[in-house]
Amino acid sequence: MFPYKDPFADGSPTLLETYKHQCVLLETELNEAYRDIQAARDRIARLVQITEKLTRQRDALRADLARLQGGR
Repeated sequence: MFPYKDPFADGSPTLLETYKHQCVLLETELNEAYRDIQAARDRIARLVQITEKLTRQRDALRADLARLQGGR
């Protein structure tokens, strides 16, 4: 039979060290997700601005068309 050997005696991380490392990994992932969400919000805001501008242009063109069709 083999004598009992402590699995953490050979330099393996302790449970606390493992939890701390997992927390660092999760924090990094959370920060990355936050940056991605912020970038998406910025893109959405830009798309809203573009849509508003295009809507104003469309409405102006519709008004011009109605004016021109009414003038016949």
